[in-house]
Amino acid sequence: SAPLYNVYVYIVPYTSILLPDGNVKYIDILPPNNTVNITYNLIYNPVAIAMGATQTYMRYMSVPFGVTIIFRDVSGFMQYFNTSLSILLEPFIDLKLEDIKASISGEILRVSGTIVNYGIATARSVEAKVNIDGEMIGTLVGDIDPASQSVFRIETKIKHIPNNVLLI
Repeated sequence: SAPLYNVYVYIVPYTSILLPDGNVKYIDILPPNNTVNITYNLIYNPVAIAMGATQTYMRYMSVPFGVTIIFRDVSGFMQYFNTSLSILLEPFIDLKLEDIKASISGEILRVSGTIVNYGIATARSVEAKVNIDGEMIGTLVGDIDPASQSVFRIETKIKHIPNNVLLI
């Protein structure tokens, strides 16, 4: 029934699996009977748990956070409210290409690079393909585990210098 002033919303992870990119949000005035959506960017931290001699990666799991809301009421007094929330972390694959190099030596075209899996699920049967003027040439990279990387190299004989080389 009354506005809130100088509202600070703090989000604090209880574990280091998901880390907020900036854990404090500020709202100048929150009018009564209004809803405000606050968005946090969460960064996945690939944590491996050692269980005996093997390592397993965290997959489906609930990630808990503490939330504190601090505000001034209409009388100017500081108030706070503590609660907690939980976020369901689902498996995902996030592949990125890095260190891409392409060179032509004589009649040989070489394309190489690194594929990094920033996700928490294994990317199965990954292939790297090069499209050279409509002709597809590729290589099987294989499975890429979470928080891992794999290098690839594609070599092919060419008849002429291509106009376009597209890496897929």
